[in-house]
Amino acid sequence: MSGHSHWAGIKHKKEKADQKKGKIFSYHSATIYATAKGNPDTLTNAALRAAIEKAKTDNMPKENIERALEKARGASASGEEVTYEIVGPYGSGLLLEVLTDNKNRTLGEIKIILRNHDAQIGSVSWMFSNKKANYPLTLKNNQKQKILQLVKSLKELDEVKEVYHNI
Repeated sequence: MSGHSHWAGIKHKKEKADQKKGKIFSYHSATIYATAKGNPDTLTNAALRAAIEKAKTDNMPKENIERALEKARGASASGEEVTYEIVGPYGSGLLLEVLTDNKNRTLGEIKIILRNHDAQIGSVSWMFSNKKANYPLTLKNNQKQKILQLVKSLKELDEVKEVYHNI
């Protein structure tokens, strides 16, 4: 006996196969979500129908397909709306409205963007009333561009609904 069990060999092969399947399913989920985001009606969206058929040919479970469609419709059962207050570069204030199903993941993604743009979570709600800036900043053009780059980066996150700022 060589000291290896038959089950150990099967387990390692199954792990590799499951990892490949997981990558394929994640890709299909993202594709379905992206194509359904604008028009989640499968009867009129040809690209969505094609994405679903491709997922089915790769044996993606029906539940996974439906979950991606529900996420695109914004009907996620556990989705909640969260508002983050952000102190941006040069003392600017940003209010970030987010609709998420996982606050911890979303906050982590937001913090990475903030770290890259010299910003942080802080208290700025006093600068706004009804989502309008009470205290607009006057900045130089290059300073404005830095803040607008931060706003653009935040808007690229799927969960972000709206970004309000005081510039």
